[in-house]
Formats: sequence, C-alpha cells, structure tokens
Amino acid sequence: MSPSGRRQLVVLVVAGLVSYIFDLHETTGLAVVGEVPPGLRAPSLPDMSRWAELLQAAVTIAAVNFVLSAQVALSLGGMHGYKACPSQELVALSLASAAGCLVGSLPPSASFSRSALLGTLSKSEWSHQRGTIFFSPPSVSFWERFGRVLSHTSNCFSTHFAESDVGSPIHNLVSAAVVIVCATLLYKTVAPLPHAVLASIIVIALRSMMQFSRARFYFKVSRTEFSVWVASFIVTLALVSLRAN
Repeated sequence: MSPSGRRQLVVLVVAGLVSYIFDLHETTGLAVVGEVPPGLRAPSLPDMSRWAELLQAAVTIAAVNFVLSAQVALSLGGMHGYKACPSQELVALSLASAAGCLVGSLPPSASFSRSALLGTLSKSEWSHQRGTIFFSPPSVSFWERFGRVLSHTSNCFSTHFAESDVGSPIHNLVSAAVVIVCATLLYKTVAPLPHAVLASIIVIALRSMMQFSRARFYFKVSRTEFSVWVASFIVTLALVSLRAN
C-alpha cells in the first residue's frame, strides 16, 4: 500500500477508536455511520408486478447513470491517455444491473470519488495498457480482450502486487470481499466511524481530479466562464456538506 493509503488507514482506525471509546455520537452528537444491518440478502427474482409503474423512473435512472458513467470514463481516459468507449460502459452497466436486481442492489454507476481514491492507493500511474484492455475498439474480439485481461492480471500479481498497484479488475473482487466480510462479521466495528473522517478521505482523494488549470484557462479567456466555474465549485461543495450533515 502506498504511503497515502497507509496514512488514510491509520486516520480511519484512530478516528473509529476515539469515537467508540469516548462515545462521541452520544456525548457530542457527532455524525457516525451508525448501525449497519447484518447479513446479505438471498438472491431472488425481482417482483415484476409493478413494472409498468416503475418503467418511466427506471428509464430515467438508467439514462442518467449511463451519461454519468460515460462522462467519468471519457474524463479519466483524457487524463490518463487512453480512449474510452461509451458503448462498452453501456454493456458493463447492463450486466451489472441484471446481476444486481437479483439481490436488490442499487443501480450501478461510475464514481469520480472512488476512481480518485483508487488512484491515491496506487504508487504508479495508470498505464496506457490498461486502456487497451478495457476500452478496446469494436474490431477487437471479446476473447482477445479476455486474453489481455488474464495476461495483464497475471502481470499485476507478479510485478505490481507488492506495490498495491490498482492495475486490474482484481481490486473490485477485493472490495466486494471486504464489503461481504464487513456486512456479515464486522458490521459493528464500522458503526462508530465518523462521517467527517470518511468525507475527508474522499476530499483528499479528489484533489487529483480537480482541474484547477481549467479555472486558470477560463480566467484568461472569459471572466463569465470563470465565474460559472467558481460558482459551480462552491455550490457543489456546499451541497455535499449539507447532504453529509
């Protein structure tokens, strides 16, 4: 794990212990994660009796999630030097939604904050090879992409695992395993974690995603565009803070 990841882990553990020992939620009203329902829902087919009633909302949510995920992929592709393919994002979201409906999961979507956090946990930069694996042109067959995934995954285990390089889909399996363990065994240990500490980790991770050079460009080109950028930045931070509280 990178030094940044180790520091974040230490802060998380210390904050959780302090919150638990001094019962900060009861004594000071500190916002914490709180009780987490234990266990996982057993897989089952969804109830289709209300499909007509939910169809409009489902289409809207799917469209918004697709646009958001495609924008995240294109933005990250531009930052790290690979070409994103929105059609493959659509396939991934469709498969994730089909699997998630069996266990009552939330609609899947890309996340800037998670992408930034994964970047801070890695010592090396995202490689162009990663883009050629997951965002290959349509002419590349599924089996060829699958072979690239297996090849790159083995390389990650052999050359990058010791450096905690988030360089393959394996980190998703690890994340899912950690969530399952926390939901079934450690659900009581996450209850005293303060919201503020969790939010601060995300904010620190998002520093790498904040393109302040764009703001300088807007300032030179158009003061109106710069004002819109500043207003959007402030309003976004304010809304996130209010939602957290």
